[in-house]
Amino acid sequence: MRRNFRACGMCGGPLDDTAQVSHIYGRANLSVRWDPRNCDLVHDRCHREWEGYDRSQRNEHIVRKLGRDGAAALSLDSTKSKKWTDDELDGLINKFKL
Repeated sequence: MRRNFRACGMCGGPLDDTAQVSHIYGRANLSVRWDPRNCDLVHDRCHREWEGYDRSQRNEHIVRKLGRDGAAALSLDSTKSKKWTDDELDGLINKFKL
């Protein structure tokens, strides 16, 4: 999946220093917590708007972003248990380190 980190994942506008990561499935869903499919880089105002969306609006966004099959796969993956190994966590730290 090719990502555009210069444009807001919600409105498509250019990003600035207010950019935040918005998760489709929240932090409690550790199986997809750091999954790129579960994350959008968005403006802070878009992030606040996302929190106010009802479930049908969120579902439309997920389908636009991932397609129907991708949205279904992410939903299924979000329900699975995940026990992270130390090596996996170290890999994530290195991958997302600034």
